[in-house]
Amino acid sequence: MRVDLHIHSKYSDGILSMKDITNALCLNGVRIFSLTDHDTIDGIEEAIFEAKKHSLEFIPGIEISTEFENREVHILGYYIDHKNADFINHLKKFKENRYNRANRIIEKLEREGLVFKDINLEKEVNHGVLGRPHIADILIEEGYVKTRREAFVKYLSKGTIGYIPRKKVTVAQAVSIIKKAQGIPVLAHPGLSFLNTQLDEVIALGIEGIEVWHPDHNLTLIDYFYNYAQRNNLIMTGGTDWHGDKNYKTLNYFKLPYENILRMKKMKRDNLDPVYQNC
Repeated sequence: MRVDLHIHSKYSDGILSMKDITNALCLNGVRIFSLTDHDTIDGIEEAIFEAKKHSLEFIPGIEISTEFENREVHILGYYIDHKNADFINHLKKFKENRYNRANRIIEKLEREGLVFKDINLEKEVNHGVLGRPHIADILIEEGYVKTRREAFVKYLSKGTIGYIPRKKVTVAQAVSIIKKAQGIPVLAHPGLSFLNTQLDEVIALGIEGIEVWHPDHNLTLIDYFYNYAQRNNLIMTGGTDWHGDKNYKTLNYFKLPYENILRMKKMKRDNLDPVYQNC
């Protein structure tokens, strides 16, 4: 059974609607998926609706950006209660921080000599949360770059004229936010973030799972994290981290062992909304 527990939509920095995403999942034989947009749950209701249409099983998720020892670390949250009031309030603050940062980036680029037409950031993102990819799209529209990648390399990455660091929560704070929303915190793509010695420190902060399968994990890393998860009794997850910008078929290469889904369900059986079990 094909499973994909790491997908981004137009509600964060992806480019596709949930309709387009679920169509692609069905064409590629995926039966269980999770929407894990960055710092937002705005797409979950639409994901539930589209999942039902295709008889897909849906797991509500999120990906929260955190900081650990001056390094960006992403924490996935699964089976979150997306109607939890405290959780929603935290995400509102994240959204405000992203909007303020986007404005500051635009202002900084203008001070460096770039000229923009009147920009409506709310219209630019349409819904969901603002991120640097949206500013990259503005740079493309204005003719300064041709691709998002070029925009990041020239203007938006650390060390460039438009870079402004984003205020992030700590790993411990993200874990707490997810758990208070009855979710399961999972360390995203650890192969991109950690040295071996740091992994133990992060897991000790309350992480309950680790993303073993990811397009940026080679076979050596997959084997390492698989064995690490077994030794530490961690849930194993995996996903394509798809943003809609690549051929999905080339990313969907693994089959996540279903016992990991069952284990998460067992952990959440007392408060799991039936809508997620049978979409």
